[in-house]
Amino acid sequence: MIGCTYITLFIGLALLVSVGSAAVFTNEDTRIESSQSINPIVMKANQATAVMIDQWYIKEQNNGTLKISSASLKKIYNTCDDEKFADQITAGKCSGVLIGSDLILTAGHCMIHNECDNHNWIFNYEIKKAKKNKIVIDRNFSYRCKEVVTLRYFYDIMQDDYAIVRLDRPVKNINPVKFSSNSYFNFIASEEKINFFSITSPSGIPKKISENLYLIKSLHSSEDNLEFKKDDLYRLSRNWGKLFITSAFADGSSGGPIFDSIDGTLVGIVVAIHSESFLEIMTSAGTCMRSPIFKIDLGLNNSQTVPDYASAAIQPIESIPLDFY
Repeated sequence: MIGCTYITLFIGLALLVSVGSAAVFTNEDTRIESSQSINPIVMKANQATAVMIDQWYIKEQNNGTLKISSASLKKIYNTCDDEKFADQITAGKCSGVLIGSDLILTAGHCMIHNECDNHNWIFNYEIKKAKKNKIVIDRNFSYRCKEVVTLRYFYDIMQDDYAIVRLDRPVKNINPVKFSSNSYFNFIASEEKINFFSITSPSGIPKKISENLYLIKSLHSSEDNLEFKKDDLYRLSRNWGKLFITSAFADGSSGGPIFDSIDGTLVGIVVAIHSESFLEIMTSAGTCMRSPIFKIDLGLNNSQTVPDYASAAIQPIESIPLDFY
């Protein structure tokens, strides 16, 4: 299986696309391999980020390693020949992050239709020197799901969307992430510019890092030509228990952790995006699919209105009860 299909943002709601924005958009894909970062904060966060993979794609080898293989991104989606990551495997299903010695936090919709014992959580599902159509890992980085400790999901952006999974054993040599103590809702109405980074498995490919993500402070809706300014979006976010950030995601990013770039603390997890994973384009050779990845320059004034097709919703860590374990 590739990325989760329950990831469309604003289902049945009024926040629809409008391009009337002062922000600057390009289709530059700035995502990098999770193994490429030399930032100590990002490297530590990457160690604690895992990807959920169906056991169908995992084969035990005689030397104590596990081989992960699947169809490529190009084969699954008919991506364009020059599409970034086109020849990489797509074994990932959802993303998650280590929050306790044996506990993974992920999106609730990642677990709603998945039996606990049918998949593994892999911490080093990433491209290093491996062939792009398969990855061989030390089996000690692979953990099975023992039980779903808690699950909240109602297929409604206005409701909670998170799950906590207990692994079959404590994770060795990887520290759980620390939680941010900031209330990021309060930053919506401020002029302060908050910078985030994410680590996810977009479209099921090996882990990717997306940096320079920002908290959105206003959204534009084409329905009735409404704009959700700071005060409106503050109330909206509070009511829904969600924050909205600039988007660099695709199916499979669900459950992926969002970190504060300053201290590497966990801000929340990705629960919804507002874009298709791929868009069909015409070339001289026919049609192929292209990632709608947007690089967004909000400028010095972070109060500009951003159209929601470049946004993603996250479940903030402050809205998840974590004091029961």
